Amino acid sequence: MPPHYKQAITTFAKQRQTILSSIKPLQQGLSNTHFLLHFQNSERWVVKCAKGYVANGLRKEAKTYTLLQETELHLDSFLQTKGTAAESNCLFVRYVQGQKIHTWSPPILEELALALKEIHHISTPFAGNVLNPTKAKLTPHLELQKRARLMRTQIKKETPRFERIFDHVLTILASNQTHFHEITEFSLLHGDIHYENLIVDSGGSLKLIDWERSQFGDRAFDLALINWHAQECIVDTDAQQQLLSLYATSQEERVTLASRVACWTLFRLVSDYLFLRRFNFLSHKYESFFLEIERLISQYVEVNRR
Repeated sequence: MPPHYKQAITTFAKQRQTILSSIKPLQQGLSNTHFLLHFQNSERWVVKCAKGYVANGLRKEAKTYTLLQETELHLDSFLQTKGTAAESNCLFVRYVQGQKIHTWSPPILEELALALKEIHHISTPFAGNVLNPTKAKLTPHLELQKRARLMRTQIKKETPRFERIFDHVLTILASNQTHFHEITEFSLLHGDIHYENLIVDSGGSLKLIDWERSQFGDRAFDLALINWHAQECIVDTDAQQQLLSLYATSQEERVTLASRVACWTLFRLVSDYLFLRRFNFLSHKYESFFLEIERLISQYVEVNRR
């Protein structure tokens, strides 16, 4: 652990008027380092440390917890920075004792639908970063093109197969742009819903953790996320449809959301693939990404042919 991270923990302990008893490494994320801290006053906290541009994610997470202040999903958190805000951040979040999710069971999906409704009730007239939302409109096809340009600066060469897939996805997103122009109020989004970010606490309540990808945007984006982290498949279509049915309050709302969910599912898969390619993460999953995107494109074409 770098010295300035140790100093941040020492400072935090003094602020809590206690002494650190033990520190235990936790499972690491793709962009930051996690530790579980035990203090002599019996408190337990998770500290997440990051530097460089990824430290901005911890600033977003800290901001999101302030937005969740009046909800059941709020957790106490404290952000410490070293140098400029983007140079080095340590975020302390109160530890949630509980069990991780391993399957999308009906009770879990029902709890998740309720949690998302509570989150999405927090809204703003503008979309974008929770620290400073400024977008008046959402344009997924243009946003994906922008992300692709940024990612490809670090990728030497892409396959012709991916280029064909990418063109298909852009066409689908552009053809559905009218659905996104209809959105005038943008909801708070978790932005990274999957098994590892859901915990059932000791009281049986579902908690969402790791808000580094939080943003204001289309609530259909959160509904589309479950889940490329699964072992058997990248997108669990059945769970996605069950969640959509539990979330929507009418058939009309379900139909409206479903078209945007389909778009955001493709958007997320391509975006995450490019991210993994840029940093050479999980290379064994690249073929699965291709197969899954191709499957969803075929599914989209078939549904819209009816």
